[in-house]
Amino acid sequence: MKIITVDEAVSLIKDNDHVMISSFGNFSVCKSLLMGLKRSYLENKKPNNLTIITSVGSGNLTYEDEGLNIIAEVGLVKHIVTSHLGMCKKMAELVGSNYVSSYMIPLGVYLDLLDSMIRKKDGVISKIGLNTFCDPRISDNKFTKVVEVDNQEYLYYKGFSVDVCFVKAKFCDKFGNISIKKDEIINDILEVVMVGKRYGAKVIVEVDEIVDKIEVDDIYIPAILVDYVVISEYKEKVIIKNREIKASRLKCATRAYMEVSYNDVINIGVGMPDIISDLIIKDNNKKNLTVTVESGVIGGKIGLGEYFGSSFGYDYKIRMNDMLKLYNSNFLDVAFLGAAQIDKFGNVNVSKFKNRTVGAGGFIDIISNAKKIVFLTTLVTKNNEAKFVDKVEEITFASKNALLNNQDVLYITDICVFKLTNNGLELIEVDNDVDINNDILKYIEFDVKVSNCLKGEK
Repeated sequence: MKIITVDEAVSLIKDNDHVMISSFGNFSVCKSLLMGLKRSYLENKKPNNLTIITSVGSGNLTYEDEGLNIIAEVGLVKHIVTSHLGMCKKMAELVGSNYVSSYMIPLGVYLDLLDSMIRKKDGVISKIGLNTFCDPRISDNKFTKVVEVDNQEYLYYKGFSVDVCFVKAKFCDKFGNISIKKDEIINDILEVVMVGKRYGAKVIVEVDEIVDKIEVDDIYIPAILVDYVVISEYKEKVIIKNREIKASRLKCATRAYMEVSYNDVINIGVGMPDIISDLIIKDNNKKNLTVTVESGVIGGKIGLGEYFGSSFGYDYKIRMNDMLKLYNSNFLDVAFLGAAQIDKFGNVNVSKFKNRTVGAGGFIDIISNAKKIVFLTTLVTKNNEAKFVDKVEEITFASKNALLNNQDVLYITDICVFKLTNNGLELIEVDNDVDINNDILKYIEFDVKVSNCLKGEK
């Protein structure tokens, strides 16, 4: 291990290199290295045409110089491989405007790919993503293909090579051992380093502090896997913000909370659902629920906005990779997720919005095997535009899969509730004083079946 400056680290990167970066949203961000990369490009146009590979694009939900927004420069980045860009809006717009090409992968599949690359398998066969935008039959996706094994369809996700690895951790000792003991989450830092070693990549770790010695039980990455260490100029701070909650959001969450049963294991997604954890705490967890987030935290009060992925007062945390593996089993009883668009078949889009490409993150992994799926959304946008549209921009949740898997699916809005049926959506609940035709159906771009009980029929 050698301690070097940021500029020395950036000088190790060549034009057209594949740079793999470990992070999750607003956590474990290699900010000093990213700032150095941008500075070098703006001053010298070097390095250029990079491929950036990362599990979840880092950022703080703005266009500010944070996370991957720092390197969102045309010419610096040519291609990006990731599961999600929602936290880094500037980078998401570069991708959505086709200045940067992308390979968007479900988060669990991405982590499986890292495992396969470490083992020199270089690809993953999975049912995760079938009939969604990941499926080349659904969208123009050149990076996956449909394969058949024992008369069953799967998607084949291709791996990629790596030249340089950026990872972030709190501590390094004088021997080069790395500790994440006080990190908020356990992301893919170890997998990234191991992939780097498999390909002979340069492994560069940005740390907050170098200490004399890290106790053996606290070493997460041994020195043998570390090439260079950079001391960060930025210290991460997690700020607990006042949770100002709109009435419509609280209303959706309160109704959604009614869908859980005693002892359920649930997932809470980003956006509309995240305040469900507040309701559980307020209720003293009388239903004995196990609350999980895809980042690996279990229990506590889910972090809002740019701090999604964290949990204040969590019970314990596991590796993000392990949490996604559990989601791909029969671990989840109920998944609570947001929805930006819903179509006449019950398909949901959360991954593409006009000129912004966001990706799915862990969304597809979470919904693929949950026993019950509950989407939370408002009936219309804040500009009174339709959310229930004839055709979604991109399919992130394929209702076809849920029907085949006999999953219960609800769509809870601020004034009504729909359920998924074999014939599309059915309106099953409305608020008091709501006129079905003028307050609901008027804002939906397709015909919806209205439950007989709402029409007064027995």
